[in-house]
Amino acid sequence: MHLKKCARSIILSVSIAASCGPDTPAESTWMLGTFSEQPVGYVQGDWGVSQIEILADGAFLLGGVGVDNNPLESQEYAWERGPDESIEVSFPNAGQGGIEAWRIAPGERCNEILVQDIQLGEPVGAPFTYVRGAVCVHDLETCPGPVGSQCEQFKTVWCDAPPPPCEDDTE
Repeated sequence: MHLKKCARSIILSVSIAASCGPDTPAESTWMLGTFSEQPVGYVQGDWGVSQIEILADGAFLLGGVGVDNNPLESQEYAWERGPDESIEVSFPNAGQGGIEAWRIAPGERCNEILVQDIQLGEPVGAPFTYVRGAVCVHDLETCPGPVGSQCEQFKTVWCDAPPPPCEDDTE
């Protein structure tokens, strides 16, 4: 009888230990890092690039760089995990009728995120894509078209270096 009780205790102990062992899923970190609104190689006229930084402590920094690559003033918000794999960033000073939040989800490619505007609690428009890494603006110096023509003067480039390749593929 005592042997049966001990065996049941051992089995119960092993079952409990197995349920909280190393196979317990960790919180996802896909969203952490710096992301830029424009991809590298985009050519256009006079503008800058919007950048966001999502930190593990719940901070969300919204900023970017101007055409001279000077940092734009950053605004700090907070992000929270959603019920699915998404996160949500609230903009408390949006004002009536403004975008009150962004819902951010993994993109189609591993180094992309999808940013969806939220207004009155509902998605508005199509989500837009941000790419992982800090993208800056490079002055092309010369107009690639004929003299006197309207031309695109700036091209997006990596500020420092491209982000590392994805672990599961090379996209």
